Parts: sequence; structure tokens; C-alpha cells
Amino acid sequence: MNSEYQRLEAEASDVERQMRDLAATVDLRSAAGQTRFEQQLAELGRKLASLRHGLALIRTTNSAEMRKREREFVKGLPKKFHSQGTRDKIIDLPGGVTVTLSVTYYHRCKCPRTTGKNGRRRVAGRWPRSSA
Repeated sequence: MNSEYQRLEAEASDVERQMRDLAATVDLRSAAGQTRFEQQLAELGRKLASLRHGLALIRTTNSAEMRKREREFVKGLPKKFHSQGTRDKIIDLPGGVTVTLSVTYYHRCKCPRTTGKNGRRRVAGRWPRSSA
């Protein structure tokens, strides 16, 4: 897999280790200690779930099945779209997790103009992997 996938895997294993360490060193003698333990465990659990969600997104985005569905989606559009190569799409997940996906960008023109009438950049393309 790519470096983003490896980064998320390493981060997920670190969070799992933190959860094990927290469970091993917990002090539940007081109500405040128990509340603090529950909050820390919930926070780590939320982050771990987001990391696993990010791993699933990367696996799905890079799969042959998704590429096939992407081609079918683009062919089924009423007007012809042309591939403009891949671009990075950053997704923010709960727990402070960010995932960078490399997705193919499509545009109606083979060589789209980058500026409109007022000099600002126009975006008129599609990200089929993130919308399908």
C-alpha cells in the first residue's frame, strides 16, 4: 500500500497500544478516576475508529472494483468527461484524523481553462470516487 496507508496503520497500532497501557495502569478507586478513564478510553476509541475508517477508504479507493465503477460512472454521464490525472483529496475524520486520498479528476474539456472571466479559478470537474 501507499505511504498514507502505512502512516494510518502505524498510528492505529500506537492508539491500540495506548488503550492497552491505559487499561493496565487504570486507578478506579474514585469516581473521578473512573470518569477520567471512561473519557480517555472513549477518545482513544473514537480515534481508532476513525483510523480504521481511513484505512477502509484508502483500500476502497485503490481497489480494482472502484476503478471499474468509476469508469462506468463517467461513461454513463450525459456529456463526455476527460481524465485530468489524479489529485489529492484531504478528508477530515472525527478524532483529529486526516486522510489524503489520491483520486482521479475528470473535466468536460480535454484542456480546461484555469481562469474565468473575473480572473478567479473555475472548478467544473467531477470527483467520481468521492461522489459515487
